Amino acid sequence: MKRLASLFLLFFAHLAFVPEALIVILIVGAYFYFRDPLPWLVFEGAVFAVLTLLFTLLARHVDRRSLAVGVVTAGSPQEKEADEVLRLFSLGEHLLFAITSATLPYFILSFFIFDGRVAFWLHTVFLAAVLVGVHFAGRWLDRLQKRRGYGEYGL
Repeated sequence: MKRLASLFLLFFAHLAFVPEALIVILIVGAYFYFRDPLPWLVFEGAVFAVLTLLFTLLARHVDRRSLAVGVVTAGSPQEKEADEVLRLFSLGEHLLFAITSATLPYFILSFFIFDGRVAFWLHTVFLAAVLVGVHFAGRWLDRLQKRRGYGEYGL
């Protein structure tokens, strides 16, 4: 129970102090602005497409950058470059968390916006597919970080 409470606290701490809170506010604001399922779904697709595009571009950049910098020892002149690569890995994790945190308000608001069961379940399956994609992208990012010699450092 303590672990679950600490995870909830960590989740709300992330929502309060990072830009993911802006995404949640944007989603809820779009619900009150559109009130019709079709434009709301287009907006939802656009949000996930932009976040996915940002993660894809960042992942390609991190891959090239970490390969170029390589493994660096402490105190070497390339240490600043290695710190920048670690920041990029951390930014990738934040983008994945932003995608994950965007699924929760979309799931909650789907109870209010969809009238039929089929539309609700199709939407829920889409959100589940997004979460599965985030899981595999996170695993790929972790493996890349370990393979390039950056381990579990994170900033």
